[in-house]
Formats: sequence, C-alpha cells, structure tokens
Amino acid sequence: RTTDDTPQVAQQTTYPTESNHFLFSLTSPRIILVADATGAADVNSCVTLHMANLDYLQRSHGNTSAQSVVCNGMEIFAGQIGNPSSNSSLICPFSVCGSLTKTLPMESCPPEQTNGWIWIEELKAHAAYTDLTTSLDVLNGFNKQIIPSNEGTSKAKQNMTKANDDTGGNERKSQNGEVKLDVLCSGFSLVVTDDSYRHFANAQPLIALSLVGLHYSRTVTRPS
Repeated sequence: RTTDDTPQVAQQTTYPTESNHFLFSLTSPRIILVADATGAADVNSCVTLHMANLDYLQRSHGNTSAQSVVCNGMEIFAGQIGNPSSNSSLICPFSVCGSLTKTLPMESCPPEQTNGWIWIEELKAHAAYTDLTTSLDVLNGFNKQIIPSNEGTSKAKQNMTKANDDTGGNERKSQNGEVKLDVLCSGFSLVVTDDSYRHFANAQPLIALSLVGLHYSRTVTRPS
C-alpha cells in the first residue's frame, strides 16, 4: 500500500486534563480619579472608589475556563484632593459579583460557548448638587487625559485590524458559537438634593428615583 492509499485520520483538538486555579485578592483597595493629573490646579476634584475586598479567581479544566470577580463593600466618594473632610459618600456600601465561562469546541461538543452573568446588590444613592458637579468635573478631566493616548494607539489598532483581516479565514471559524450575558440588579434608589444654599433650608430635594429591580439578558449567535 502506498502512502497515498493510507486512510486519513481526522484531527481532534486536545486540551490539558489537569485543573488550574489562580486567585488574586486585595483588601481595602482604592482607586482615585482626579480632574487634573498634573497637579497644577490649586483645587483638584477627585472621585474615590473604595472597596472592602476584591477577589479575582481564574479556573481552567480541559476545554473549559472560567473567570470570577467578587467585590464587597464598594463605596464612591466625591471631594477634593488634600481635604478629606470634604469627601462625602455618594452611595451606600454594596456588593457586586460576576462570572464568565468559556467552553472551547471539541469533536463531541458544540461550537464555542460563552456564558456570563453579573449580579449587583440593591443600590442606594444620596448625592448632593456639589457632588454631581465634582463628579462631572472629574469625568471631563479624565476624558481629556485619555484622548491623547487613544490617538497614539489608533494607528496600531488599524494595523492589527488589517492583520486580522488577512488571516480571517481560519480565525473566523474558531470564533463561531454563542454568547450569553445576564445582568441582574436587586434594586435602585436615588435621591439628589440641592445644597447650593439658594433656598431657605440648607438642602432642598431635587430628584427622587426608585426601581424595584432590573434584569438584562442578551444572547448573540455567531454564524458558522
């Protein structure tokens, strides 16, 4: 029998059989966003995200990998740099967690599947007018800081897109499958007050909003 007469054996993708776990944990982490990162301004507004703990877990076994994030005791403060007494909490401590599971295709399994979910504890926010203006000031300054970096990487993204298009045949096949995402929030309540002292009282309620719950679900199927 010649080499050409040898029956062809279908190639089957194999994955490691051992399980791998990676855990990354932070205690009382803080993320501070400032309106002016140069420090030239005399009064610099800031928004601080404070968490009691943050845990990230990555697991993999065979053709399945999962990533999970748990955040407890998250709070958001708005104020001025160097003046802790001006900081005020915009939201009561709440917890949020989520998970993303990806199953790669095998001969006996369907195409690639990705399932994700996010759960958010009931949000209770009480913000003042000055807190909102401070947050908008920080957001505006943050956008100005990241615009130059985005412009510097635009050419690199274009080159990457072109390279992906050149090799699109095989990569598109590996991206076939289904993506599911569910987001659940247990409730939301917001009260905004005017503390600009334009009224007889020190604070005047402006907005009151309440939601019992929120559920968002989406499924995207990528054609073969």
